[in-house]
Amino acid sequence: MVTQPMMQKEQADKLAFDMERLPSPDEHLNSFSPDELAALDWREILEMRKDWAGRQSNRLLMAVHGQSPGSMAHVLSGLVTPSAGENLRNAFAGNLEAAEVLLSLLETCESGVVAYAMWKAKVPSDVFLAYLGDAWAHAHRYVIMAARTRRRLAAMFRYADFPKPPCLPDSVRVWRGASHMTKKRAQAGYSWTTDRDVACWFACNGGPPGRVFVLAADVPKQDISLFFDGRYESEVVLLKPPESWIDGNLADWEAASERHMREKEKRHRTANALTDEGRQARSATDRADPTA
Repeated sequence: MVTQPMMQKEQADKLAFDMERLPSPDEHLNSFSPDELAALDWREILEMRKDWAGRQSNRLLMAVHGQSPGSMAHVLSGLVTPSAGENLRNAFAGNLEAAEVLLSLLETCESGVVAYAMWKAKVPSDVFLAYLGDAWAHAHRYVIMAARTRRRLAAMFRYADFPKPPCLPDSVRVWRGASHMTKKRAQAGYSWTTDRDVACWFACNGGPPGRVFVLAADVPKQDISLFFDGRYESEVVLLKPPESWIDGNLADWEAASERHMREKEKRHRTANALTDEGRQARSATDRADPTA
């Protein structure tokens, strides 16, 4: 006969197991012998990583559900790697430098839940701004998943209060490239751009010709939650879906996409040339001063 105390112990043991850190795919693969690794198909490894990412993201979200703001850092730090856990605790305590490097220590699938927990815990706004900006740039899908609703995501961005470039006019023309979806669904997307060529590139690289389109909208500057140009994409985040229209035609979009690709290639060549120049300068310095 199963008694009430026995049931309570089983539930407690299950909770304790769920709160243990789940080894990452890399840690799991490190336990394989060379022969076992050689026998693995790359598709098996991708499936393993995908499965782990889903489970880990859900575990973190379940772990913080119902927790008090003061306990979230403690709970989460036990479910990530030790180095990430230490930086996570410091970031929740208001350490800006810890927040700026935290994303690089977390698995991508963990980043969204950490952003949500930071917002719930009301960490200092400058710390949250630094972390949320990085998380959105590198893992916005997981930020959206952790927020779960548009209203909650909007509240997170309001708390971060990202500054807007002073050069933006009161009314801003934005574009969004889309494929394989309805206009209504595309219009509800969060990521838009002030560079039409960028939108055309996203449209033309997302699906076969004939199933792509580019939307345009005029939005008030105050409706822009974030402006980000770290990848030269002039991205703006809109939490309120704008009224939009289809701007252009397929031939126009393909020409703009190719123009954007040429600009990207030009930037890459310039960056590579600068890297080579810097490497040659360091090499010349080392030859001139062997003790340097």
